[in-house]
Amino acid sequence: MIDKIRQVFSEVTQIDRNRLTLNARLKEDLLLDSLTTLELILELEGEFDIQFHNEELKDLRTFQDVVFAIESKTKS
Repeated sequence: MIDKIRQVFSEVTQIDRNRLTLNARLKEDLLLDSLTTLELILELEGEFDIQFHNEELKDLRTFQDVVFAIESKTKS
């Protein structure tokens, strides 16, 4: 699943997949602004058929946070 998340993330943000390490901080390391973050969230929601609530978004600080959030929402 992490490879698919990396692929979507990279396509939306134009960030090289090699930079998308679990420790990478969304704002500080990957330099995501609010518009790009919104585009990314919308794309991830569509790709994985999930929905993020606004209060959840503030907890997404690293790429790992995004991966864990998606994994927890897609478990049946």
